[in-house]
Amino acid sequence: MKKGNLAYYFLGHLLCFIASFSAAHGLFTWVACLPLFLNRNLSGRRKRALFVSGWIAGFILSALAYFSGYAKPPYHPETTFTPSHLPRLLDYYFNFIGGVFGNNDTEVTPFVIGVIIVLLCLFFMASFWKQPVDVREEYLPWLSLSFFAIIFSVITTVGRAGFGSTQASASRYTTVSLLLLIALVHLWRLTLSKKSYLKGSTIYLAASIFIMGFLATHFINGYVKSFSIAENAKYLKYQAKACVELIDYLEPEFASACIESTIYPDFSHVVEGLDKLRTVGLLDKQPSLDLDVKASAGNVYGHMGKLESLEFDADESVAVRGWALCDSPLPQADIRGVVFLKSSDSQYFFAMGHMQEKRPDIARAFNSEAYLHSGWTIPIEVKDLSTSETIISAYLYDFYKQDVFRLEGQVKLTFLQE
Repeated sequence: MKKGNLAYYFLGHLLCFIASFSAAHGLFTWVACLPLFLNRNLSGRRKRALFVSGWIAGFILSALAYFSGYAKPPYHPETTFTPSHLPRLLDYYFNFIGGVFGNNDTEVTPFVIGVIIVLLCLFFMASFWKQPVDVREEYLPWLSLSFFAIIFSVITTVGRAGFGSTQASASRYTTVSLLLLIALVHLWRLTLSKKSYLKGSTIYLAASIFIMGFLATHFINGYVKSFSIAENAKYLKYQAKACVELIDYLEPEFASACIESTIYPDFSHVVEGLDKLRTVGLLDKQPSLDLDVKASAGNVYGHMGKLESLEFDADESVAVRGWALCDSPLPQADIRGVVFLKSSDSQYFFAMGHMQEKRPDIARAFNSEAYLHSGWTIPIEVKDLSTSETIISAYLYDFYKQDVFRLEGQVKLTFLQE
C-alpha cells in the first residue's frame, strides 16, 4: 500500500470483490489480505482502524452478495461435526496440505508432509514477530499468500471431509495449495537472509536446508509421477464420456459402476443432471446404434484376440485382449477409442476398456505408427455372465462419429458349474 494513495486501497477492494465469486473460496482473499494492514505506512491507530473497518465492511457486503439465494446441494456431506469426527478432519486436512508433494504411492505420505508444512508455517509466523518492524513488511505479502492457502484448506476440510481423504488430492485443490509452497520458499529465503536473527546458528541453517530440500525432493517426485496419473485421468475422462453417451446401451449395474467410478459417486444424481442437460439442449441425445452391423468393407477397426482356454470356473476372471483403431480425421495422438464387450445373450454392454497398450506387431503389420498404441485389455469376471455359455463380442466406440463398430473375431466362453 503506497503512502497516501487511496487508489491502491480501493483497487484492492475491487479485486477482492471480483475474486469473492471465484470457485476457489475467493471470498477469503479479504481475510488473507488483513496482514497487509500491519504496514508501518499506516501510522496512527485511528487511520489503521479506519482502513481495517472499511475492509471488513467490504468483506461483509461481498459475503452477503455471495450467499444471497444460496442453498446447500442435497448430495453434499454434512458440515456438523462432533469430537469423534476429529481424526477424519485431521486426515483430510493434512492430506490436503501435503497432496501437492506426492501421493500415497510415495515413501512419505501426503499426511506426513502436510504435518511438516503446517509446523513450518507456525515457525515462520513465530519468526515474523521476532523481526524488526522494517523487516516485517517484507514478510507481509507472503504471509497473506500463505493465509489464503491455509484458510482455503480449512474451509474445504469442513465442507468436503465427508467425501474422504482421497478427494483431498483433486487437482482443483492442489493448484491452490501450491500457493503455500511458494509462500514458504520466500519466507524461508527472508528468514535465512537476516543474519542478525540467525547469529551464525549452523544448526538452524542445516536443519532449514534439510527440511526445504526434503520438501523440494518430494515435490519434484510428485510432479514427475503426476504425468502418469494425468495420463490415466485422461483415459478415465474418455471412459466417462462414453458411459454418458451410451448409458442406455449399458447393463444397469455396469452403467452405475462406470458413472460412480469416473464421474460422481451418486449414480441417480448424475442421471438426473444428464436429463436436465438434454432437456435444455446442452447435451446431445443418445445415438441410435445397430449392434449387429459390422464395419463396412475395407475398413478394419480392429480384432479380438483368441483365448488359450475357453472353459473357466465360476470364480475365475478372464482377460480379453485385442487391438482397435478409430477411422477418424483427427490426429491419431488425439484419439482415445473405447472398447465395449457384449455377450450374445444380452443387448447391452457389460464391460469396457480403452486403447492404450503398445502393439508394435500391429504397427509393423500395417506399416503405420498409428497402430502403436492400439492394444486393449478388458478383465471380466466369469460369475458376472448371465449364462454358463456365451459368445463375447467387442465393439469400438468412435467418439467422432458417435457410433460403434463390431471388431472382427468372437470368443465363446463356458464356465464350469460346481
